[in-house]
Amino acid sequence: MIRHSLSILLLLCFGLCIKASESIATVPDSSLCCIAAADSVITTTSPGRAAPDSTALEADSTATRLWWRDAIKQRRFNIGDTTIAYPKFLNFCVNVYRWGNKFLNSYDTAYVKSVGKKWKIQLRYNGMIGTYHGKVRDGDLQYFINSRLVNYAGLRVQFLIFGLEYMPDIDNLLSGRPIKHRATRFSINCNRLFAELYYIKNVGTVSIRRFGDYNNGRSFKLSFDGMDRRVLGFDAFYIFNHQHYAHSAAYGISKLQLRSAGSFILGIQYSKQECEFDTSLLPDGLKPYTPQIANNLNYLMKDYAINIGYGYNWVFHRNWLFNITATPSLGLKRIKSPNDSDYSYHIATNFRGRISLVHNRNHFYYGLYGTINGNWFNSTKYLLYVNVFDINAIAGFRF
Repeated sequence: MIRHSLSILLLLCFGLCIKASESIATVPDSSLCCIAAADSVITTTSPGRAAPDSTALEADSTATRLWWRDAIKQRRFNIGDTTIAYPKFLNFCVNVYRWGNKFLNSYDTAYVKSVGKKWKIQLRYNGMIGTYHGKVRDGDLQYFINSRLVNYAGLRVQFLIFGLEYMPDIDNLLSGRPIKHRATRFSINCNRLFAELYYIKNVGTVSIRRFGDYNNGRSFKLSFDGMDRRVLGFDAFYIFNHQHYAHSAAYGISKLQLRSAGSFILGIQYSKQECEFDTSLLPDGLKPYTPQIANNLNYLMKDYAINIGYGYNWVFHRNWLFNITATPSLGLKRIKSPNDSDYSYHIATNFRGRISLVHNRNHFYYGLYGTINGNWFNSTKYLLYVNVFDINAIAGFRF
C-alpha cells in the first residue's frame, strides 16, 4: 500500500523536484504580455514588404531568450520566468512543474499568503505518553499500562513542499545510553494535498497501573522493562476548501493564513503497528496473576482506512493562528493476535486529533502542537486500545 501510494505521489510531484518558487501567482505574468506585444510588433509588416519567415522569427526569439544555464550562473533563475529557454525534455519538466504548482498550490490571496521563502529550518521538541488498555478474554485478565514521558528533540528541514525531520530520545542521548526511542517523518505539504510517511520506535520502561486481580484490582504503579512498540505509517488527505484554508499555515509553516477559514478533509491511511509485551520480564509479584494464555502478549496490526474530518484555522490576532483538526477513520484491520499464526480481519476504527498555536514574526516562527492518536484492536480472544498523546514545541527560521 505504501509503495503504491508513494509511487502515485512521486508521479504527481515529478515536476516539483526542480528548484523553484514556492507559490504561483494568480494573475497573468506581465512578461507574457510583453512577449505577446513584442510578437505583434515583429509580425506587423509594411505595405509591399514580405512577411518574415516564421522559422526565422522563432530562431530569433529563442536567441534573444536567456538560456537556463546562463540564468543560473547570473543568479537570475526563476522557474516561473517564461523568458528562460530550456532544451525539450527539461522544458517538458518545467511545464509539468508549473502545472503541478498551479494545481496543488493555488489559493485566494485574500485568505492565504505565501511566506516567499524556499527553505525552513526548525528546532523541535516532542513529549510523548502512550497508554495501553488490554484484556485477555479467556483468562479474564485486564491490564492498564502507561509509558513514562518520552522526551524527543531534533531538527526539521523543509524545502518548498518537502519536509524531513528526525528526533531521537534526548534522555538517553544526553546520558550516553543507547537510544531506544526515535521518530522519523517525511512529508509533502501544499494547499490541496498533505502526505506523510513516518516511523516511530519506543522501547523501554513503562508503568503497570493495573493487572488482573493484583492489589484486589485497585490501581498501583510498578515499573516494567518489557515494552516494545514500533509504528510504520503513511497518511495522505485532500483539502477541499484549499483556496481559503491553508493546513500548511498551521503545521508546515509554508503559508500564512490571513483570515479564518476551515475545510473538510478526505484521505487514506496505512499503518503497521507492533506492540510486544515480554511477560517474562514482569515483576515477580504479578506472575501468579498471569493466565497461561497471556504468556505471549505480542500484537501485530495493519490498518487500511479512509479518513474523513474537518480542519479549522482561527486567525484571532495579527500573526497568530490557532488550528483544530479531527480525522476519524474507518476501514479494514488485519490482526495477528498472540499465539495465532494467521491474520484475522476486522473493522478498523481509529481517530486522530490535532491542535496547534502558531506565531509568525518576520522570518521567524514559533508554535505549540498537540496530537492524539487512538487505535482499537479487538478480536475474539484479545482486546487492546492504544492512545498516544504528543505535545510539541517548535521554533524555526525561513530563508
